[in-house]
Amino acid sequence: MKLFTFSFASAVFAQQESRYFDPPASSTTCVDDCGLYGACVIDAAGNSYCSCDAGYEDIAGTCLDIDECLTSPCPASKPVCVNTLGSYSCSTMAGGSSYFNVYADPHFKVTAPGQPTLCFNFQSGAGDIFTLLKDELHDFTVNAKFGGDEKHSWIDEVGLTTNSGTTVKFSTENIILGKNGIEQLTLLYNKIDEWEFADVFIQRNHDSHGKHVALVHLRDGPTMRVHVHKNQLGFEVSESELLNEPKGIVGTLMAGDAYTIDEIKDTIKSKFWLPGTSQQITTTMPIVKKKGCYTLDKNNVKFLLPVEDLKRPSLFEIREVSPKMIIPAVEK
Repeated sequence: MKLFTFSFASAVFAQQESRYFDPPASSTTCVDDCGLYGACVIDAAGNSYCSCDAGYEDIAGTCLDIDECLTSPCPASKPVCVNTLGSYSCSTMAGGSSYFNVYADPHFKVTAPGQPTLCFNFQSGAGDIFTLLKDELHDFTVNAKFGGDEKHSWIDEVGLTTNSGTTVKFSTENIILGKNGIEQLTLLYNKIDEWEFADVFIQRNHDSHGKHVALVHLRDGPTMRVHVHKNQLGFEVSESELLNEPKGIVGTLMAGDAYTIDEIKDTIKSKFWLPGTSQQITTTMPIVKKKGCYTLDKNNVKFLLPVEDLKRPSLFEIREVSPKMIIPAVEK
């Protein structure tokens, strides 16, 4: 029995349309084990290629999301197509879900309502903690602890804090549930099951290639997905229409007026932050489209995001919690 009801437009739950793909032309090696959404396959001749999850395709040795909306798959009753990770959704209204994924450098991929997809890298020093997503309406915060250095970094841990003080810590080894960071239950990634804990609902599962996946559903809020990839984490969120003025490394760019991309002139217009200040100016700068995604130069990321303001001292946002609010986790 599930406590919450969610509409999660992703191949994780259900594909709206079955899709099959022939293996791509063989290459000599797979890049970075094909990314989060695939596995490297070696054929009898010794050649290798990426076997991608449904809704993804091999692009230069990495499994990337297929934009199903390019084929106009939606019916006349719901004509607006919104591309999502591994799938798509159809709507009667303009705009739609924003989403992002994180892996390697880490790479961020954000789609704001009514805008083309924006990609950018974010580098940080080892141990630095930044807010990925914060929403005032549902009063939750997702922070991430980074590993590596300013040239090559990744996400080591993800911490969620809800409005009731529930904390969920994701690492490559386990999931730890608690109140205000006080640990109450540790879950490993070795089972497929569901857990209800206060105002969150956790699902442990595996993807089609056996990689560990954890889904966390927030009551009346968005659904998030944490993906274990080698020694780092991937992170996604859907149902961004439930958010109100989101903030964070990706939250800032999920708002409807966060940026405007001119696909004819290849420019991006936004309110850019003046580094070291709390001031913004509206300006336009060139942007390059790579592999179907408008990619922001790494030197310009600091202008779109108030990076220093998003830095945090700890993985969780500590709140005052009554002992009576501490609720045991229940396996469903």
